[in-house]
Amino acid sequence: EAILSTEGINHEFALSGEGVTSEPHRLFNSMIWPLRHYTAKGWIWYQGESNRINWFDYRNLMVSMVDLWRNIWEDEGMPFYFVQLAPYPYNGEGLRSLPLVVEAQYQAMAQIPHSGIAATTDIGSRTCIHPRKKMEVGTRLAWLALRNDYGVDGVPLPAPTYKSMEKEYNDYHKCNQLVLSFNNLSGQNEFNESDSILGFASDGYYTPGGFEIAGADKVWHKAKVNFRWWQNKIEVWSEDVPEPVAARYAFRNYPEDANVMTTSGQPFAPFRTDSIELNPERIVLPYSDHIEMSGEQVSCVLRWMVDEKGLFGQERSLVFPMLRRVPNDTHASLLYRMGTDVMSLVGINSLVPKQLSTK
Repeated sequence: EAILSTEGINHEFALSGEGVTSEPHRLFNSMIWPLRHYTAKGWIWYQGESNRINWFDYRNLMVSMVDLWRNIWEDEGMPFYFVQLAPYPYNGEGLRSLPLVVEAQYQAMAQIPHSGIAATTDIGSRTCIHPRKKMEVGTRLAWLALRNDYGVDGVPLPAPTYKSMEKEYNDYHKCNQLVLSFNNLSGQNEFNESDSILGFASDGYYTPGGFEIAGADKVWHKAKVNFRWWQNKIEVWSEDVPEPVAARYAFRNYPEDANVMTTSGQPFAPFRTDSIELNPERIVLPYSDHIEMSGEQVSCVLRWMVDEKGLFGQERSLVFPMLRRVPNDTHASLLYRMGTDVMSLVGINSLVPKQLSTK
């Protein structure tokens, strides 16, 4: 019903799911509809990754689904809190099918009254699509409910989201820069409050990462970043972009260096200041991917990458999960890396690309 009544979407595509977990209406009729006579305070929604293929319809579908559930429970103000999709390489670390869904999640939240999102920008895993840091997710969901529905004071604000941007000249670096402002942060000269930007770690200054910047040519470059801590704003610039017009943060499937947090432990939500039409499958450098072959007692992982300059690299690893040092932690398994110069084994059009370097 919610799918058929939603305007502006590809209905045929939305109804094309197959199998016990994807066939339209199956999960709703078997797992939601039978609960309609039970009293419920609100909903927690843990988003799955299948919607990456129709991210363009996600916002409208989510708004329709929440409206349907609230109508069934006859409660238009029923809280609805959902979890941001966590970073994962999927079909390529440098691709953007994931952040496009995340962007649609925050757009849906803006349209759904009494809703919120638990951010997960900081808890993704390169090797596991189901990140093990569930405590952080549960805590951030609890913060939303405690603040919004139970009136508890002193609970951290939700994850910071992009608010606005200004361009100005940086006298120190002798170049133009963008100054970014955010929602859900303490105000000017409140940098010691609990909802301020985290500027220092135990080992000193907290070096921010995960930002990109572009000019009118729409070519993206890794940005240099500085906290304007007394205003809770962020400065981004690049010598390669003399006239910046747009910035992005954590806007890739697996933005490993995206690390900006608040002093209360909230990660910043991924965002972009531009509205450039994107092809989620277009490869963006740096790019890396991997293939894993597993047996009963050993796994072989082949990882390849191309850096920002277009140079090729590779890494081969053998993982022995039977020799795990920490119980229930797959990352604690014995691992052996091999550094053979694989470029001597690779040919392109019958030529060995010796001009390319390896990592």
